[in-house]
Amino acid sequence: MIRVNIEKNHRNWQIIENDLPVIKATRPKWYSSDVKFFYNGKTYQLKKKSIWKSTTEILQGGQLIGSITHSFSTGYQVDMNNSNKTYSLTQENKGGMWKNVKEYTFIEVGPKPIFIIKYSRKNFRKEVIQIVKIDLDNSSYDLIIYGLSLMRLTQLSEAATATPTFYG
Repeated sequence: MIRVNIEKNHRNWQIIENDLPVIKATRPKWYSSDVKFFYNGKTYQLKKKSIWKSTTEILQGGQLIGSITHSFSTGYQVDMNNSNKTYSLTQENKGGMWKNVKEYTFIEVGPKPIFIIKYSRKNFRKEVIQIVKIDLDNSSYDLIIYGLSLMRLTQLSEAATATPTFYG
């Protein structure tokens, strides 16, 4: 099982398998939505296209290799240019009404499950994230970063819709 170790400030995190870090990711600034990580001898970056758009570009060595897009009919999706594959995320609540335990399944549109993200919170503070491989090669661990990004975007959109709105 793969686990995700998140530092206190949510700026740096690691993907750990068998107690060895496989990928180290970082946000350049605390307010930034950009993510940089180094994997398999290559530098990757998730960079928001513009402050006014919801599209995030996936760059490998400065070259565009894909994007994370959103539409109201399909939700968030990862579109990879080099392989013409599209990935999305499904969500299932496992904890009941008062527990924050969820399972996110990263699927290749078709539907073909790639891996499962098990997400929970301990004492409403510490996040515990574990990843169960279903059809994930060791050469495509960068998909885990894309899946975690989709999970965060989904959580942020749910939190934004859950807040009460008062009109006055």
